[in-house]
Amino acid sequence: MHEGSYEHQRKFRMQDAIDDYLQDDKVSARQAYEEIISCIQDVIDVHGRVANRAEELRCLMSLDQDFNTDAYYRKDIKQEDPVYNDDGTTSYGYAAHITLGDVTKFQRGSSL
Repeated sequence: MHEGSYEHQRKFRMQDAIDDYLQDDKVSARQAYEEIISCIQDVIDVHGRVANRAEELRCLMSLDQDFNTDAYYRKDIKQEDPVYNDDGTTSYGYAAHITLGDVTKFQRGSSL
């Protein structure tokens, strides 16, 4: 990538925006992350022609975190029609017990 090229300028603009967030002591890393994801979601909502790439970017950014993705996703997903089993566990009528954590591991190349 040559300095002065469009690709270089585009990357520099993104770096500048990230630096702006990270240099502000009032902005947490979580807030910066959530606002980046929000911007990507805006692209998904408004720009149909690039929505697939934006959706892929959002997914990739969500997978590359240093926090417990199982707990993160679990809080955002409402499970419906639970079945309360005799042994105290809860199931949801799926054909297999696969968690979002399993899906995340699979997407990273691990087998289920």
